[in-house]
Amino acid sequence: MRISSNSSFERGLGMMQQLQVALDRTQQQISSGRRLLSPSDDPIAAARTVEMRESLARMEQFD
Repeated sequence: MRISSNSSFERGLGMMQQLQVALDRTQQQISSGRRLLSPSDDPIAAARTVEMRESLARMEQFD
């Protein structure tokens, strides 16, 4: 099977685009100081965060 230079170029371009998306995401995480940028990043950690914030809010009511 012969692979054209165009298909090799397209595959390489696709991989570079995927890497750019991953790099952009990492830069957002670093600049914001947050590992989770949206709940879909880690639904379990997002749920725990909500629980902890609610618990903290309840404790602050007693201060």
